[in-house]
Amino acid sequence: MLIKKLKECAEITAGDRTRLRELLHPDRDPAEIRYSLAVAWLAPGARSRAHKLKTSEGYYLVRGSGVMHIGEETAEVE
Repeated sequence: MLIKKLKECAEITAGDRTRLRELLHPDRDPAEIRYSLAVAWLAPGARSRAHKLKTSEGYYLVRGSGVMHIGEETAEVE
């Protein structure tokens, strides 16, 4: 069983320029999964840097809006 508290996860600046706290990472946690779970923040008006991943990522927006690009697809998100 793996239990983590968000407030106890270190805040880092990711390679895409988002501030985040990782709750679960497939390469750093003892879990047989191929996705990560993190809470990330961007300042109003800021952009994350385009990046590619080896694993899947899911997004759940709590506040704000933006434009997401995945491959050739683009969508407004909020």
